[in-house]
Order: sequence, then C-alpha cells, then structure tokens
Amino acid sequence: MTKYLIQHGPAKGSKIEKAIVDNYCDGVVFSPREETIESIQNYCNNNFLNKNNTFYDPQFYYARYDSSLYKNLDKNSTYPSEIKRKDWRTRDENLLKYFDNHAEESFSISNHLITPGLCIDSLDWKFDHTLEIYNFCVEKYKKFESYYLTLAIGENMFHSKNDIDELLEDINDEIEFKDGIYFFIVHENAENNSNIKNYEYMDEETLSNILYFLYKLKNMNFKILSAYNFLNAVLFSMIDIDYVSGGWFNTLRKFSKDRFESVDTFGIRKKRYTSIPLLSYFTGELADLISQKINISFMTSGTPYDENFINDYDSLSFVDYEQEFWISMHNVIQEINSRQNIELKIDYVVQIIKQAVLYYDNMMDNFIEEKEISNKLKNSSAHLNKWLLAIDLFKKKALII
Repeated sequence: MTKYLIQHGPAKGSKIEKAIVDNYCDGVVFSPREETIESIQNYCNNNFLNKNNTFYDPQFYYARYDSSLYKNLDKNSTYPSEIKRKDWRTRDENLLKYFDNHAEESFSISNHLITPGLCIDSLDWKFDHTLEIYNFCVEKYKKFESYYLTLAIGENMFHSKNDIDELLEDINDEIEFKDGIYFFIVHENAENNSNIKNYEYMDEETLSNILYFLYKLKNMNFKILSAYNFLNAVLFSMIDIDYVSGGWFNTLRKFSKDRFESVDTFGIRKKRYTSIPLLSYFTGELADLISQKINISFMTSGTPYDENFINDYDSLSFVDYEQEFWISMHNVIQEINSRQNIELKIDYVVQIIKQAVLYYDNMMDNFIEEKEISNKLKNSSAHLNKWLLAIDLFKKKALII
C-alpha cells in the first residue's frame, strides 16, 4: 500500500497541517535547506505530526555544488561545503561530526534516518561512498527504527538497462541491512530535453527502466520512498512502493539541475488544476477556453474545489490549487491501493491512461481549427502514450505476465 507524503519547501504556512489533518496526506519529508532545524523541531510539536510520519532529508547532495545554493544548510556549522572525493576516504573529522549532528537532529523529530548521499550520475566514487555511508550510519546510529539509503540518481543513468542492472547488483552485494531507500530522479532540466512543454514527458525506455529499478529494489525487501513527484506518483503507486511525496511548488515535485543550480525564482505562477481523469496538470486559462465549447465537468478529480474550478477557476487561490493537487493524488492512489496485487494495479492504471487518451482525442476533435488550443492539448497529453509504452516495456523486463 502506498502512502503520500508532503515534500517540505519554502513558505509552508498552514499547507502541511491542513492536508494531514484532513487525511489527504500521511506525513512530511522536511528540508533543512528551506528551514532551520530549530524551526522544524518547534513545528513538529504540533499534534498532527509524530516521529513515525516525519522524515528528515539531510540534503547532503548539495555539498557537491556551489555553496551559494545552500540557503539554510549553511547555518549548520558542520555541513560539509563542496565535498571532495577524499573527504570520506580519509574520514574527514568535520564530515564525521556532520553525520553525528544529522543523526541527532533526525532523532529529535523522526524514528527514521535518511542517510546522507550524493547525486549519482555514473558508477563512480559518489555511488560507492553513498553505499558506504549508509552502512556506516546503520552500524553507528542504532537507535532508529528504520534506515533509508539516499539514491539521488541522474536521469541519464536510466537510459540503459545494463547500467541499472549493475546498480542493482552493487546495492544487493554491498548493502547487508536492506531496510529503506530514499529515491529521487535528478533531471537535467525542469521540463524535458524535447520541445514538448510537459513536466510528465519522458521517453518510454528511460521510464520503463525507472519502474524496473524500483520494482527490483522492492523485491529485495527494501521499503521505498520516492520523492519529488508530479503525477508520475501514479506509476510508482502502481508498483506498490511504500511512499511517494510531492510539494506545493513545481520545484518540490521535480528535482531538476537547471533549477537548483540557479537562483531560486518561481517566475509568474499560473493557477493549475490537477485532473485525474486526464492525468494532467494544466492551467485554468486552458480549461476556461475549452469550457467555451464543451462541458468540462468530466475533467474533475472529486475534490471540494471542483465546482469553483468549473464555474470560475480564478476564484480559487494558489493554496486551494495546492490542496487540490494533494486531494487528487490521494484519491487516485487510494483507488490503486484497493487493487489486491500488482497485476490488477497495472491493469487499473493502464485503463485510466487509455481513458485519458480518449478524453484528449475528443477534445482535440472539437478544436481542430483552433491551433493554439489544439497544440496545448497535444503538449499536455504527450506523456500518456509514453506511459503506456513504458508500462508495456516494464512488464517485459520484470517478467510480469
């Protein structure tokens, strides 16, 4: 059964509390980059959080990048600035103090230890050190109920199944205590490397290898927490991983190098609705244009915000749309969870993807002459057929009949 966690970020306000109290989200992954540990500890005193539904990502992977990106990480005197290969090999004193400090901070709010790890873009020392650090932390910090190996893996690593099989073999061989995985994809850019403006778009070979990788880890008896997710959380829930997480800004739903290697700017935010029937995330302006020709009630996701969205999308605030995203994800994940085995989960997800394709085909038939709308519909639906192809490839690789 998959649970949904909130990926913490800046300007949290009451977002987290509302989603958890209303039972649409199951917990939170905190970010020390966005908020100091003292502030997080104070926040965790609220009775809607406890040490079982709280996770603390050390964000050690930022230590390979310029210190101007650190934000609140810099307030931790032991955070290792611009870490080098030799630091772990020589057991640098400051690095070991940082590990002690991270374990202490984690235990103050959580029963889970997410161990520090580096961004992995090849089978080199960063991967080796990440595995070794996990083993070190499991051996040294024995008071936690569970341990999560950080695997922040570059999207390029998933282009080849051979590379994935090698990763899996090393993890299986080197990790003796197979407990948890804190996983996310490090994308090269926020959208994709094509001309298609669609956050979900990914070629089917890469996506099938990601599903295969997580499925094989699951079969090694790891608990898996997949972080920084948009609607692709539907696919990860399909293979029954334990947790998926996503936040309120796009940068908290997709971890992209072009975003974290530049100054944090959010540009002009647009109000976007999450449609589970369309398996898409699109602007209110586009929905408004479509509604002038066809009834858009079929798009809605079964949330308290649907009626306002249909009648006047601008009457909803950005906070409303953030909550709508989590409620929509909760609804579809609960449907997936209700299926008893992975074959039934896959069948259900394939069914809703095919239905979304049919909805888009019908809309595009109605807007053949309106090229701007037609092109936007093509872009926002471009991922759907890729998802279907990826699922088919995954099933063959994982030998699921």
